[in-house]
Amino acid sequence: MATTSNFHKAHGFRINKANFTSHVTNVNPSADPLSKLEAWVAAGAIHDLAERCDAPKCYPETRVAVQANLYRWIVDGDGEVEQPKKIKWVTGPAGTGKTAVMGSLADRCAEDGILGATFFFASWSASIGRRRKTAFVTTIAHQLAQHREDLKNAISAAMEKNPGVLEKKLHVQMATLVLAPLREVVRQSKGPELWGAIIVNGLDECEAEQYHDTKITGPRAMPTRTNAQDQLEILQVLQAASLDPDFPFCILIASRPERVFRRFFDPEINPTSFAQKLDLNVEHNADADITLFLEAQFDLIRRSHNFPQSWPPPGTIQTLVENASGQFIYAATIIRLFDTGHREAPKALLDAILKMKVTRKTISNPLKQLDALYMHILESSPDPPLSVRWIYAIDLLEYRPHVSASSINMLLQTDSESNKAEHLLGTLHSLIQIPPHSNQTTTKYGFYHKSLLDFLQDPGRCGKLYVEESERCVFIWDAFVRFSYPESFLEFLANLPYWQVVSTGIAYSKVLHTPPSADCNFTVHAPGIVASQGADYGAVPFCIEPGEFTRRVYLNGRLDLTQVEGLKDLIDAETEGQRRVAVRAAEGVTKQKFDKLRADIISSLAQVEALIDFREGEEIEEGVYKDAKLRVQKVLDTIRGYLNDHCRGELLRLGIRLTIFGPPNAGNSSLLNFLAPREAAIVTPIPGTTKHP
Repeated sequence: MATTSNFHKAHGFRINKANFTSHVTNVNPSADPLSKLEAWVAAGAIHDLAERCDAPKCYPETRVAVQANLYRWIVDGDGEVEQPKKIKWVTGPAGTGKTAVMGSLADRCAEDGILGATFFFASWSASIGRRRKTAFVTTIAHQLAQHREDLKNAISAAMEKNPGVLEKKLHVQMATLVLAPLREVVRQSKGPELWGAIIVNGLDECEAEQYHDTKITGPRAMPTRTNAQDQLEILQVLQAASLDPDFPFCILIASRPERVFRRFFDPEINPTSFAQKLDLNVEHNADADITLFLEAQFDLIRRSHNFPQSWPPPGTIQTLVENASGQFIYAATIIRLFDTGHREAPKALLDAILKMKVTRKTISNPLKQLDALYMHILESSPDPPLSVRWIYAIDLLEYRPHVSASSINMLLQTDSESNKAEHLLGTLHSLIQIPPHSNQTTTKYGFYHKSLLDFLQDPGRCGKLYVEESERCVFIWDAFVRFSYPESFLEFLANLPYWQVVSTGIAYSKVLHTPPSADCNFTVHAPGIVASQGADYGAVPFCIEPGEFTRRVYLNGRLDLTQVEGLKDLIDAETEGQRRVAVRAAEGVTKQKFDKLRADIISSLAQVEALIDFREGEEIEEGVYKDAKLRVQKVLDTIRGYLNDHCRGELLRLGIRLTIFGPPNAGNSSLLNFLAPREAAIVTPIPGTTKHP
């Protein structure tokens, strides 16, 4: 650190008879509240940051009417002055261009200075903040703080006053970090009026953190929190904000028409809260925009290959537009086929696309042409079933930290010297973002659109390419055991179901509330594989020590000390009596007793404090003090009873060590059986034949 001085670099002077007083201030300010807030921001969810550099945008001159409709609503509202509706739902099936429309609209609003904040959810993102609700409100608040100094100061003050708000529920965060600061600024500020749009895209891709019911284990165990519940929580938080009279923004929410959204935006359930929804699949015919997009793209292809003006043949684009059925993703995937160096020549590739047949099974499927296109591309792989398994593995692993494309290649290919990835995925560049070979150690795989995974997870759509979930788990697990990869690859197991048979003789289950790198158990069955798998597991690094899972469960507050002690006693139990006592302790019976005592004490204390706080002359229930005193006395008697009974418990836990000795045939065995009381020793009338255990 450089030295700071009033005489820094001064020279050529003299000081005589001077007295210096040194004032040293040790400045160690606490962390800036907004810096703490920034640590909870999902940066990739903001519309113009680096993670979204390749995000889809509307092709020039396309979706003009849709964008104009939404922009007009942002600027002019719905025409209701007294009770303006501040939330509008934009919906449509996969591939209708919702993300492109919202991204382009966000850019336009930002250019015009009317963009409040954005949040683009993405289930495929490497950032957990973009996949879950945890960073939603904090990211919105952080963006709002960038607009005006007075709003920034208000949010900073709210953070400083409520340092624990980042751990609170969403509605508390919204009230503390957004609504209260806005209310202060709107009511006191003399600056320009606050208004504009908050854009939330892909809310249907928000995933719930998978907590599980600790009372149910095994195959019946189910998550206690679903994706729909977290999505509904965000909707309710946004609705509450929009109803605040001092909330100056309108809110655009884009999602697929999943059930939770259909019910929430149903006008019969919420008749006055929302503006009229915009269904991209119904209200705005995308055929003209898709036509414009395909004409421009095929013109570029024709020029780059020096094809004649007659290519593509007449009627080609119209056929492709009809096949798209309003799905922009269909048109975009076709163009990527030409852009990614497909092994077929462009003319032959176009002929193959036009000749694709729709099977009878997909006649009722509105995405039948998109499905046929996906099927055609996947079947171009040298081994389609194996390539599909690779796609599933990429989906499970690609958003894990430190899991690059080369790491996945090393894990999944059987021969580290072979180029299995290029062999399998080389023809799938139009579906998968495959990094160049030189960048694969630092870059991840990715998918151009979530509709590919939707297709593969529906047996009615992908047909013979469908892979059961258990088979997907087996594929990854076999690769993991074969490769014995380091700790980071244990993390993918957090995505498997709560209870899963992973392979023949191997069962898998999650351990509750533990770090991702240590949240699984493997149970090996059948003598034939125990020995063979034991060596493999022993070679895996970072294996835990005995008692580690119990320790973590205790540290995470899932067990108390009495339950942990009960588990230890259960392990050490030698008799049926010891086992019964240990099971009761492990099940929390002792804890329940102490909890009841604690509740009685707190209740009695509350009664006494209430009695003290009442002013003289106020009516109070008679006998409050007497009742509290009796309850406390009863608690004391119960505690004394437990203390007096501790010797019996110790005897049950530790047992009684004694030795019976005497000359032969003196009745030693008979006495042992009497004390047991069971046939602990075999007694016969023949001397010398008694057998002790």
